[in-house]
Amino acid sequence: MIPHQPEVSNLLMLISLATGEAPESVGARIGEGGSGMLKSVVTETLNEYLRPLRKRRQELEKNEDYIREVLSAGISGASRLQSKH
Repeated sequence: MIPHQPEVSNLLMLISLATGEAPESVGARIGEGGSGMLKSVVTETLNEYLRPLRKRRQELEKNEDYIREVLSAGISGASRLQSKH
């Protein structure tokens, strides 16, 4: 059962979205662990969820030519769209 406290429900939903586990199941797993345990689980879950994205960003940051190429393509695309309107 999801608590009727919006802030707790939101944290359970974040965990659920990152893990695929139902919010009710997350709440049952945390049980009476309290807000400290909930915050710990949220932090750990989101860090794990974001780990591959952070790794990919670090890889991309090393290739400045690629970043410039992507930015240039984005500017060109935006300019084309703006000139059509």
